[in-house]
Amino acid sequence: MKRGKGWKVLLACAAAVIGVIMAFLLWRYLAPQTLSHQLQTPDGYAPSHAALLLLSDESTNSIEFPLTDQEEVQALWEQLQTTRVRYDGPTDRIPIGERRYEILLSNSEDGAVPAIYIPCNGYIYMDGLRYTISAAEEQELICFLEKIQ
Repeated sequence: MKRGKGWKVLLACAAAVIGVIMAFLLWRYLAPQTLSHQLQTPDGYAPSHAALLLLSDESTNSIEFPLTDQEEVQALWEQLQTTRVRYDGPTDRIPIGERRYEILLSNSEDGAVPAIYIPCNGYIYMDGLRYTISAAEEQELICFLEKIQ
């Protein structure tokens, strides 16, 4: 018994749909996104509290720089909205470098967002996921964080 052309058309359509879905998923996860987008904050989210922690190898203690001025918090949030990163996959550990930063953001309505770890090695870590950041973007972000201290 011979199969008709309808079977071939159905297989071609299924392959095309699978191809479109795969292309969308690749684009979604591999296209650079802003840090604020990766945090998956609700539209209109604006942190009211922020803290910057500086951690180093030499000490188990961290130095905390709470941002008390609302303008500093807003400037940090704007910096995160312009810094672009690319999804690089899940991770179960954050490498320890000479120095690294941790950014903590929260507001009174929505609570805290995941912490952002910046170990100054070309990656950023958030919520068990690793993101690649370009050297220029990383340098710009670190210079901004150093101004806050």
